[in-house]
Amino acid sequence: MGVVMAGYSIHLRPDLLQVFWAGMQAGDFITDAVAPINTSRRTGRRVLLEAGGARPRRGRDLKGRCLTFAQREEIAILRA
Repeated sequence: MGVVMAGYSIHLRPDLLQVFWAGMQAGDFITDAVAPINTSRRTGRRVLLEAGGARPRRGRDLKGRCLTFAQREEIAILRA
């Protein structure tokens, strides 16, 4: 009796996750979104459920979008 192990995990391959999420964003069914990455519908459903049904914001560069406290103070002083 042998154990079959998967060759890779979709969670370890961000490029595969991006393809999956692009398909979901385009309005594909889970089955159609997982077809290009050769994984099961079950895996796609698990990814979708773990993300709460929405594409996660991971991987995007969000740093530098907000002002620091010092920058806010400087703006307040200049406006006064």
